[in-house]
Order: sequence, then structure tokens, then C-alpha cells
Amino acid sequence: MASEDEQICVDAAFLNEELSNLNIGGPDAESASSDESEASVDVNVFDATQCLFCNYNSENLDENLDHMRKRHGMIVPYLESLIVDLETQVKYLHLVIYEYTECL
Repeated sequence: MASEDEQICVDAAFLNEELSNLNIGGPDAESASSDESEASVDVNVFDATQCLFCNYNSENLDENLDHMRKRHGMIVPYLESLIVDLETQVKYLHLVIYEYTECL
């Protein structure tokens, strides 16, 4: 049990480090590098109101999650068991999809 708790702490620390490097500005955020193309700037910017799968923008995170559930079948199971808040979880999913180009 102790090794499982240690692994969770290591995973949480890694997640926090990766998320701190993620640009979390809104849709109007500017890129730190002027050499990047406009498309790559938009891809790397996390916006809690924008769907992870299409260009739909919601009013807030809850409406965005509702849209992703209805349109794309995406749910976050076991919400009560998350070790981070829901927005951080969605940021992580954004990181996996757009930075690591991995499937969920």
C-alpha cells in the first residue's frame, strides 16, 4: 500500500510539473515565440471553455464537459476519486492530446 501511495505522489508531482509548463492563456493569449506558426500557437493554448475534440466554445467548464459528454461521449469517471480538481484533469487531457499527440 505504501508503494502505491508513493507512486501516486510521484505521478501527481510529474503532472504538476507538466501542467506548469503548459500555456493556460485564453484564446487571445500571445505566443512567447514569434517564430511559431499561428496554428501551433492555437493548438498549445489551453482554454477551459473550448471542446477538446472540436472548435465548439462553451460559456464555462461545466457546459464544456456537458458538450463533450453529449457530442463526443467523453466522461470523467469517478469524479470523487480525482486527486486534482476537474479543470486540472481537463488540462491534463489537453496536454495528452495536443502536446503528446496521444489518443485517450
